[in-house]
Amino acid sequence: MATVTTSSAAGYNAGKQKCYTETTDQFGKTVFASPGQTVVVQFPTLSTPTGSNVSIANNVITLDANVTYQISHRVDVVENINNDPAAGHILYNVTTASLVPPASLMGQTNTIQFTPDATTNLVLLAYMPDGTPPNTTTQPKTWQYPQQIQNSEITIVEVGGAT
Repeated sequence: MATVTTSSAAGYNAGKQKCYTETTDQFGKTVFASPGQTVVVQFPTLSTPTGSNVSIANNVITLDANVTYQISHRVDVVENINNDPAAGHILYNVTTASLVPPASLMGQTNTIQFTPDATTNLVLLAYMPDGTPPNTTTQPKTWQYPQQIQNSEITIVEVGGAT
């Protein structure tokens, strides 16, 4: 009888992740700056992975080729000063520089199946949506002080393709 070991990995952040940067100006005052429309979600706490087809390191998920994975992720945000219900989270394929749809709104869990045809690196992005201010062209909204991500989590489980 053969033993089959499926690969899995998980990460979470039970705390808060700042969606802004802090610097000190020439007068010794704290200045808050926006990192832009997207931030990479951080996972400082990782589970012990099983198998060898998936790993998480430095907030990057690495997946082996020709294996089907079930990926579930959730992100919450606090202090949504733009009060924008369209803020959300989506996987970004660093290897191909493309999004992995669908996107989910903040506070919702997104579960997808994904089969890369080459070894692939993914990150989870939290984003503010494009906005259309009055009398201007469409411009993306950006993260602002004091916005923070909280209770982010991701789980990746191999569900097919192992030989």
